[in-house]
Amino acid sequence: MSGQNSYEEFVKLKKDKRVVREIESDRFLHFAKDTAHIIEMAHFFSVQWYNKKKYDLAIKYAKIEIRHFNDQQKKSAFYENALYNLGRFYFKNREFGKGVHCFKTVIEANITQIKVAKSYDELGKYYRRKGELYKAWDYSKKGIYLLETKVNKNYSLESSLLSLYINTTIICNELDTKTSTKHGIELLKKADSLIESNQRLLFANKFYSFNVTYANLYANSYLNDFSKAKYHYTKNLQRGIKENDSSVISNSYVNLGELYYRHQKDSALFYLQSSLQFNSNDKIRKAESYRNISDYYREKGNYKLALKNIETSLSWSFGQNGNITSDIPSQYQLFETGDRRDVFKAIKIKINILFQLYKKTKDSKYLKEVIHTVTISDRLVTVILENSFEINTKLLWRKEASDAYVKGVRAACLLEDKDVMFHFMEKNKALLLIQSIKENTVQYDLPKELLDKRLALKESILNLEDNINQNQDVYTKEKDSLFELKKIYQAFNDSLYKVNPKYFDEKLRIEQISLSEVKKNLDPNTVIIEYALDEQNNEEKNIFGLVITSRNTFSFEVKNTNDLLIKLEQYRSLISRPLKKKKELNAFREVSYLLYQQLFPGEHLKKLIKNKHLLCIPDVTMQNIPFEAFNVSKESLEYLIEQNDISYAYSASFLEYNSKTRRNTNTDFIGFAPIQFSNANLSELSTTEKEVLSISAVVKGETYLLDQASKEMFMKKSEEARIIHLATHANSGEKPEIYFFNDTIKLHELYTYKNNSDLVVLSACQTNLGKINKGEGVFSLARGFFYSGANTVVSSLWNVNDTSTSNIMKDFYEDLSTSSSKVTALSNAKRKYLKEHSLSEVSPYYWASFVLIGDTNQIFENNFIYYYIVGLLVLIFFIFIFFKKKG
Repeated sequence: MSGQNSYEEFVKLKKDKRVVREIESDRFLHFAKDTAHIIEMAHFFSVQWYNKKKYDLAIKYAKIEIRHFNDQQKKSAFYENALYNLGRFYFKNREFGKGVHCFKTVIEANITQIKVAKSYDELGKYYRRKGELYKAWDYSKKGIYLLETKVNKNYSLESSLLSLYINTTIICNELDTKTSTKHGIELLKKADSLIESNQRLLFANKFYSFNVTYANLYANSYLNDFSKAKYHYTKNLQRGIKENDSSVISNSYVNLGELYYRHQKDSALFYLQSSLQFNSNDKIRKAESYRNISDYYREKGNYKLALKNIETSLSWSFGQNGNITSDIPSQYQLFETGDRRDVFKAIKIKINILFQLYKKTKDSKYLKEVIHTVTISDRLVTVILENSFEINTKLLWRKEASDAYVKGVRAACLLEDKDVMFHFMEKNKALLLIQSIKENTVQYDLPKELLDKRLALKESILNLEDNINQNQDVYTKEKDSLFELKKIYQAFNDSLYKVNPKYFDEKLRIEQISLSEVKKNLDPNTVIIEYALDEQNNEEKNIFGLVITSRNTFSFEVKNTNDLLIKLEQYRSLISRPLKKKKELNAFREVSYLLYQQLFPGEHLKKLIKNKHLLCIPDVTMQNIPFEAFNVSKESLEYLIEQNDISYAYSASFLEYNSKTRRNTNTDFIGFAPIQFSNANLSELSTTEKEVLSISAVVKGETYLLDQASKEMFMKKSEEARIIHLATHANSGEKPEIYFFNDTIKLHELYTYKNNSDLVVLSACQTNLGKINKGEGVFSLARGFFYSGANTVVSSLWNVNDTSTSNIMKDFYEDLSTSSSKVTALSNAKRKYLKEHSLSEVSPYYWASFVLIGDTNQIFENNFIYYYIVGLLVLIFFIFIFFKKKG
C-alpha cells in the first residue's frame, strides 16, 4: 500500500463508517507519508476508539496526532482540539495528572476562547471529584466568564456554556450552603434561558445532566422540594428506559432511591436495589447505591445488614471492587478516591452504625472499629490537605474531619484509652495554624528572593480577597484578577516544590505530641483539662473531657450537654455586662456554679485542680468564655480565679511547637496608644495614655501616642520587640481589625506580617472573638498574632471597660517585672482587682475579659542570683580588708 493509496482507502473507510481494528489503524498510519494525512487519520482513530470506550487506544492515536503537529500548526485550532481531546481521554482512563497537564497547556496556548473555557470546565469537574470544591468553583466560574463575555455567540459556544452552567451547579450543590444553593438556582435560570432560545442544545447527555442537576438542587436540605426533585429524576428514568441506556437507568434509580429514603418513602429500597441491577461498571455509582441501602437498613434498625452494605460501599470507593477488607487503604488508593464528599458520608454512616451496634451488644470490638474507621478518614483528609493551597478547601475538610475525630474521642473514652482519646482531641484543633507557623519559621535552604516573592504573592491575594465581595453573584474583573493571581501562586509553589520538595513535605508534616510526652514535660503544679464537643447529632450533643497531670490521666463525659450549651449562652450574656441588679447577680451565681459542676465533675477533680495552674484547652463554643469567672461555691460567690492561675491553649501540640520557635528581639517593650482616631465613629480612649506610660515606666521600652501610634510605625517598629502592647479599639466582625490613629490592621494582614514577640497584649475590645471554624477554632486577632510569630497573646472576649483595664494591665506588668510567670502575673492582677473593689464593680465584666493564650513562662529572668553574687563579692572584700588590718 502506497502513501496515496493509504489515504484514499482511509477516505473510503470514513465514508462507509467502517470500524477498524488496532492493527489496521496502525497499517494506515505506517504507509501514510503526508503529515496532514497522518494527523487526520490519527484524529479519526482516536475519536473512534474513545467512542468504543477503549481509552488507552484513544490516547495512543491522540498522541500520534499531536506529535505530528509542527511548530506552526501548534498555533492552530486543530492542535488545540487534539490536546483537549487527549486531556479528556486521560481523564476517562483515570490518568488524571496527565489530563490536567493537557488542559493547562490548552489554557496557556489560548488559541480559541471556547476550548480554553471548556478546559476550565474539565479542570473544575476534576477538582470537584478530588474534593477541592472551592478551587473547582473558581475554575468553573472562570470558564463561564470567558464565554459570557464573548460577543459573537454561536451554537458551539452556547452548548459549552450550558455545560458550564450545569457542572458549576453540581459544585454549588456539593458545597451545600445557603449561598451556594442560591448561586446554583441562578445558574440554572441562565441554563433555562439558553434552552428556551435553542432546544437543540438539550441533546441526550445535556438532557440527563440538566435534569439530574435540577433535581439534586431541589433535593438538598435548603430547598427540600420532593415533588420537583422527583419530576426531574423521573424524566431521566423514562428517557433512559426508552433508549435502553443502562447507565442512565442505574443513575436515575439511585437518585430516586436516595430521594425516597430521605422522605421516608416505602419504595426507596426497590429503587436502590434496581440501581445495582443496571450498573455494570460504574464504581462511584455502586458505592453510592450501597451507601444509601446501608442508610436505609440503619434507619430500619437492621445494623448488621447496614454495616455489610456500608463496608461494600467503601470498598468500591477505595478501588477494592466490593471486597470487604479490614486493611487501611493505601496512600495511592486514598489519592485516587473520587467523589470524596460521598466517601465521607459513607464513613460517617459507618461510624453511626458501629455505635448503634455497640449500644445494642456492648461489644467493644465495635468501638475499636470506630477508631479504625476514623483513622481512615484522617488519612484521606491528610491526602486532600497536602495537595491544596486553597484555605477555604482546607477549612471545609477540617470541618469534615472534625465530625469524625470527635467520634473517635467518644469511642476512646468508652474504651478508657486515654492515649487515643488525646490523639483525636489534638487532631481536632489548630492543625492549620501549626502548619502556618512552621511555614513562617522553617525555610529549608530556599533562597530568600524566592521566599520574598512567595510572600508578596500571598499578600496580594489576601488584599484582593479582602476588597472583593465574595458573596456577589456577578463574576467581576476583580474576581478574575484574583483567580489569575491564585493560578500564579499555585504555579509558583509547584516550581518551588521541584526545587526543594523537602520544604513542602516538612511544612505539611506535623509531628503531633503524644500524651506520654505531655505528662513527661508537665510541671507537677499544672493540670491540663482538654475538651471535645460532639455536636453532629442535633438531638443529643456530647462533651468529653480529659484531665492530664504529670502523674496520671483520667477522662469523663459531661452530663446533660444540651442543657450545658444553653447555660453557656446565658453565662456569656451575663459576664459581658455589669451585674447591677440582685436578680442578675443571683442568676449569674447560679449558672456559673452549674457550669463549674458540669465541666469539672466530681469531688476528686475539684480537689485535684485546687491551687494549681489550670491549663484549659476548650473546644468550639467554649473557646469564647472565661473559666476564671466560674463560681466554685454553692452558698456564696467565689470565683475560680481566686484559687487557680488559669491559661488557655489551642492545643497541646500547638503549645509545644510554638514555644520552641526561636525568637530574636532587641527591645523589651513597645506600646501603642492612638487615644484619638481619624475614624469619626470611634470614641476617644483617654485612659490608654496613662495605661501605656505607666507600663513603660515599669518595663523600659518605647511608647507611641496619638499620630505616632500609626499603622506604619507599628509595622516598622514592632518586629523585634519582646513585648507588644496595643491599647486601642478593635472589632470582631466579619473582618476583624485593630485600629491605629490613621488606619487599621486587618486579620488577613497579620498572615504576612512577622514578629518575634514573647508576649502580645491586645488591650482592646473583642480581640479573642471571630468566626469559629470547626476543627480549627476561632479566627480572631489573637490567632492572627500567633500566626505572625507571637509566643503568648493576652486578648479580650467582650467590650472592655477602659478604667478597670488600665488598672489590671498596670498590675499585670508590675508583677511580670518581678519575674513572675505570665499566667501568675495576669491571675494576680485579677485577684488584686477583686480585693480592691466591691458591689457591681466586681462583676466579671470588669476583670474577666482578658485571657492568656499560649506559653505561660517568665519573660524576665530572676535577677536574685546576680545580687547574691555581688553581695558575696562585697562580703569577701570586707573580710579581706579585715584580715589585712589584723595582719
